[in-house]
Amino acid sequence: MASSSSDSRFAWLAAGVAAGAAGASLLSRMAAKRGEGRQARVEGRDFRGRPSSYVRASGEAVVGLLAYDVCKPLSEEQYDRWLFDEHYHDLMANPHLEKLVLHTVSKDKKAKLASGASIENKVGFYRLCELHFRNQAAYDSYIEWFKTNVIPQERTPAGKSAFQFYHLSEFETISRGSSPAALTAPRPSAASASASAAAPAPVASPVVTSAAAAAAAAASNGHQSSPSARGAGAEQTVLVVGSSGNIGGEIVRQLRARGGLRVLEASRRASVASGQVPLDIADVASVRALDVALAGGIDHVVVCCGASTFGALETFDSGKWEGNCAGKLMAVSRLIVMLANGQEVKCLRAGGSVTVTTGQSARTVNRMWPGLALNNAGLDSFIRCCGVNPPRGVRINAVSPALVRETAEKAGLPLAGTVPAPEVAAKYLELILGNATGQVVDAGAQTV
Repeated sequence: MASSSSDSRFAWLAAGVAAGAAGASLLSRMAAKRGEGRQARVEGRDFRGRPSSYVRASGEAVVGLLAYDVCKPLSEEQYDRWLFDEHYHDLMANPHLEKLVLHTVSKDKKAKLASGASIENKVGFYRLCELHFRNQAAYDSYIEWFKTNVIPQERTPAGKSAFQFYHLSEFETISRGSSPAALTAPRPSAASASASAAAPAPVASPVVTSAAAAAAAAASNGHQSSPSARGAGAEQTVLVVGSSGNIGGEIVRQLRARGGLRVLEASRRASVASGQVPLDIADVASVRALDVALAGGIDHVVVCCGASTFGALETFDSGKWEGNCAGKLMAVSRLIVMLANGQEVKCLRAGGSVTVTTGQSARTVNRMWPGLALNNAGLDSFIRCCGVNPPRGVRINAVSPALVRETAEKAGLPLAGTVPAPEVAAKYLELILGNATGQVVDAGAQTV
């Protein structure tokens, strides 16, 4: 969206502030400069005296607020035909624009205050549009892009949109969020973590590319635009869950060394000060809260966590066995379902990817590994099946590593048959940045 002035070929990008005072009443500058991905839980009491809490989250995202009427003699139908058939194609060609959100003002329904009192609006308009940008730099790049990629005058809003105001605002959300307990659950023990990275040759899976599915999904639903739809120059965001481990830490290092990517880290022990995203994959509420923490959206999710229980069959009872299954097989598969479907959690863009960690214990006979074998074999089969024609074109893959050398060294285990963390991490990058889906890729070869 932009300005109707015809004095300059770029004037429509700035969108005149004819009703600045009215616009200021809609726009509140939430804070000074906010850090990326900050959130905090605010405790208090509601008007009934009952305990209350909510999550206040903010980032460096920038939203343009633009209100307009339709210029006469155009009808609303004629205007919307131009808007959706031409103008939004032109705007979305700019890779720095994340998305547009439209609010058409109701003609027959009047808003009231919580008290029930009516408000006499001093300014009215046909529609309010939100233009979402990753940060101020992205907005500045958006303007610069159009200076070298000029939209023909006849396709601009000049003579079509009567602008009421256009302001930039910082972005903040208030939501119920996840429970505090979800942010402080204990991590798996070192023994179970090292044992879960366990064995032989892979079973071949069909490679299914999902570029066409991603394009169709991005065009046909309301989820955030796919990486390809946002343009080759758009910076992609990767969320690495479990980055404190040997594999996760190396993935983060290699992604950042590669450049051109925004790399975020998630942890169940994350705090506001750490800059990490709070996430406990075993807690559904914590997973749903990703939409608050990642309001700008992400393109790829890498999962390097999930707890399996080490021990022979006689060491389990029914409760301990259910805990073993819940810690990895259920937690990881459910996370994939929620991210890929884009219904309960909408932060993962169409055409993105989810890459998880299984283990070669899925195919290694070891009396002490029934818990590990179930979790990893179940996930291997799950990945191969759900990776075929996945929803919204989201590619779903897994890396199945042998025992990682750095883990073995810390545990004082023999190094024969181990695989270095950099070699394992490289397998993830191939899946994250490639086109394959439904693949389980081995890293090293487990020796019993």
